[in-house]
Amino acid sequence: MITAVAQTLADLLTRDSTLLSTVQIDLSHPSKRLDVRPALSLYLYDLRQSAEGNNSNVTNIEKDDHKNQLVQTVSNPSVFWFDLSYVIIPWDWTNLGQQRLLSEVIKWLLSHPTLRENSLAPELQGYGDLSIRVASLIFDVPALWNALKLPLQPALYITIKTPFPIYSEECLSESIDSSPLQ
Repeated sequence: MITAVAQTLADLLTRDSTLLSTVQIDLSHPSKRLDVRPALSLYLYDLRQSAEGNNSNVTNIEKDDHKNQLVQTVSNPSVFWFDLSYVIIPWDWTNLGQQRLLSEVIKWLLSHPTLRENSLAPELQGYGDLSIRVASLIFDVPALWNALKLPLQPALYITIKTPFPIYSEECLSESIDSSPLQ
């Protein structure tokens, strides 16, 4: 599921923006880039079990601003939800170029408060839209950048609530070939 979220996010960022369609998306550990090509580092720096929506049949009713209607969702007790936190770092050979990339990402995030289910990787479908939160407060930004071994620079910190289904033993046993090994 982690890979599917990163790939979906990278695909959507480059597909829905003319400026971002020309940049390279790098999912590996960010490091100081020596090349001058515009790029975005999309790095998973934290994941933790979501405080809401785990292990209960809870019905949530929320307003869908895009369709101006109420949407009902029922959480599934066989699905755990995790918050995947990414740092999005713009790279360009000038600070102005980095700021332009960051502005494009902000515009994209403002127009996409969720990852729509129909645009998700197949393994993420069936759980509804995935919410994206832009962090307003990161507890120790300098410590994060120190851990990344990078100088402090402008970046965005986002969190995506992601489903992790739990498969029962019965489901697993059906998919295992019972023939003896030779």
